[in-house]
Amino acid sequence: MNLNEANRKASLEAPNYAYVDSDQVENETVDYEEYEDFSYALSDRQSSEVVRMFGYPIGQHDDAEYEAALMLLTGEEYNYSKKDALSQITDHFGGDEAAAMQEIQDTLMLLELESDNDVGFCWWDAGLLHFFIRKEDLLAGNFERTYCSLYSS
Repeated sequence: MNLNEANRKASLEAPNYAYVDSDQVENETVDYEEYEDFSYALSDRQSSEVVRMFGYPIGQHDDAEYEAALMLLTGEEYNYSKKDALSQITDHFGGDEAAAMQEIQDTLMLLELESDNDVGFCWWDAGLLHFFIRKEDLLAGNFERTYCSLYSS
């Protein structure tokens, strides 16, 4: 067994705060923090990780892929309305809403960089950088069309 084979492991990423159905993970006795601890244990992740590839982008809203798809396809500014973004992306696809939804689903978080004083960078007020890529570009190895967004609460 070589070193690469020894370091391979299965990974599962549970949806984070923005993407989880809170009605399913919270009740009178269990809150989101316990769910988060459980999800870190499942994936063998730490909350202090600075760099991640793929998965769910950290944030408070579940619209990062809408923003990225809109910017990558049309260059239009995102107004924080998923409905408006879907409409603009649908227009881009000649009125085909199914194609627009597929494009949003195929917009992937390529890389996430968190602020970290020990490493020496801080994005705005301790935010994160998200880099997104279209699935077809990733599969083709084309990294010329990516979108970088800054998230900070």
